Amino acid sequence: MSNIASMIATARLNCEKLDAYPCSYPQSADDAYAIQDSVTVALDDEIAGWKIGCTSEAAQKALNANGPFFGPILKSRQFDSGAELKIADHDLAIVEAEVALILGVDLPPKPDGYRLAEVEKAIESIHPTFELVNRRLPGGIADGGVHWAMVDGGLNDALVLGPATKDFPISTLPDLEVSVQVNGVTVANGIGGNALGGAHKALEWLANEFSRRGRTLNAGQIVSTGLTTDIITTSPGDVFEAQISDLGRVKALFV
Repeated sequence: MSNIASMIATARLNCEKLDAYPCSYPQSADDAYAIQDSVTVALDDEIAGWKIGCTSEAAQKALNANGPFFGPILKSRQFDSGAELKIADHDLAIVEAEVALILGVDLPPKPDGYRLAEVEKAIESIHPTFELVNRRLPGGIADGGVHWAMVDGGLNDALVLGPATKDFPISTLPDLEVSVQVNGVTVANGIGGNALGGAHKALEWLANEFSRRGRTLNAGQIVSTGLTTDIITTSPGDVFEAQISDLGRVKALFV
């Protein structure tokens, strides 16, 4: 597995795309996550948090997935609003407007699982965010099966984090209005509830998935909770901005 992880990690570090799959198709989510973990170790980077993929109907349709999956957000690929991000010709260059949460307490494995009210209490702040989605394995976003997306870091390339809001009314998260502009022109609209019914419910899913796997979500980590609009692609020179109701704006420049 170390050779497989090294190949994927090297491609990611060099912003390359592999010409062939490094192994046979992972037969289960467990197999896919095991390779994902090995790739993360090979990258030798701090985990800033976690992205949840395929929380929306649009994302599930694009990846032919039946439900969500997770992937690591690396510290070196987490940026503040206004950052410039490079994209290459072979990149997917998909930009997703999402709601991100930062945890104020640990959520360790829990024998009877987490209820929604418990994970809501763990939220320290809420942020508008952009996720840059990319793939270092061959093909397009849906090629080869969803387990490859899980192997490939959950397709996370970078995360651009907007301003923090604390003491936000959690019950309003599904009703957040999302508007995305590219170069000043509105290209997509959505609501917070498009991502598993709201960011807090996406966090509940992740906390229970981690708990079931004997893993801990750590205080201070970011959880990006999934696509809230239709899928949007970018090109060099594009300026992306998203307004998410009272959470404010997040901005990213692609070069």
